[in-house]
Amino acid sequence: MVKKKNRKLKRIFVGLIVIIFLILIVAAFYWYDPINSNNTRLKENVVNGRLEQANIQSIEKILYSFGAGDLHKSYLGYGNPIVEVELDDEVWYLEVDKGKIITKKGDIDKEDLKIKMTKEELNNILSSLDIQKSMTDSIISGKTKAVQVAGKVELVSKGYLKLYKEISGKEITE
Repeated sequence: MVKKKNRKLKRIFVGLIVIIFLILIVAAFYWYDPINSNNTRLKENVVNGRLEQANIQSIEKILYSFGAGDLHKSYLGYGNPIVEVELDDEVWYLEVDKGKIITKKGDIDKEDLKIKMTKEELNNILSSLDIQKSMTDSIISGKTKAVQVAGKVELVSKGYLKLYKEISGKEITE
């Protein structure tokens, strides 16, 4: 009788240990964020010149930090907001559709704003504690270029007014 009771207690104890272990594994995956964990994986990808999914998400992260998710389709018929990002010799474009940024590789000729930087500069910006300030400082210092392509009316109709000023430190011009 005592052996059966001990055996039952052992099974319950082992079962609890297994459940706790599984909960810890799930929690570790939930809390671990590869983009924010000192950007180690991202640094390796950028420095080695490989734009993988983590890098695409990081470019999006920079734009989201400036409020790109608040951009919207033009009420005047100009279409969705599109930002072209040139990293060394690779060109990407990001289109905002219903608050989500969709990133695709390739050149596009209807962008509203063009951002040009090196992969090393992208790495520096993402490694900083304040991405917004680091991006703005990079533009002011000339390491990153932000060029207004579309006209003022089109940019304002898509909601760029605040974003462009925060990124470049300048007002939208004609």
